[in-house]
Amino acid sequence: MLNNMISKAEEVPALLNKFKHTTTGYVKFHEVDTFRVTHNLKYLEWTEVARVEYCRNIGISILPDMDNVQRSFSIFLVHSEVNYFAPATYFDKYIIYTRVCKLGKTSVTFEHIITKENGVPLCINQAVEVYVGADQHPIDVDEYIRRKIVDYEGDNIEF
Repeated sequence: MLNNMISKAEEVPALLNKFKHTTTGYVKFHEVDTFRVTHNLKYLEWTEVARVEYCRNIGISILPDMDNVQRSFSIFLVHSEVNYFAPATYFDKYIIYTRVCKLGKTSVTFEHIITKENGVPLCINQAVEVYVGADQHPIDVDEYIRRKIVDYEGDNIEF
């Protein structure tokens, strides 16, 4: 398990104060499967959107610009882990809490908690992204980007 990720829904409320960034949405018709619940892969799509919004919010572009590494955050997902707690159904409103919980030399670990609007925990996700150069091989996370993340997260980040 990554970074001691929680495995019980009861543990979620105590973690929420570590998250400064949220994204909201609602379950759409095409996201529900034949069992009338949100398909498990949709949660990963939602967290991807949340990571993009997180980066935009703190002033990091995720658009590739290999001529100016400081202006882009070229990252590749290399690992994702999810613990599901409860299902979401059609039209449920949800909140995605996003943070960077670990900043490595070449990697960034994002953590997401998704709850229903009423606070019921749906899942927790940790996703490891690797920072890459023009040749798409891992390189050190650029100091400009590292500073943006550290300034936003404060003492709430592991190195």
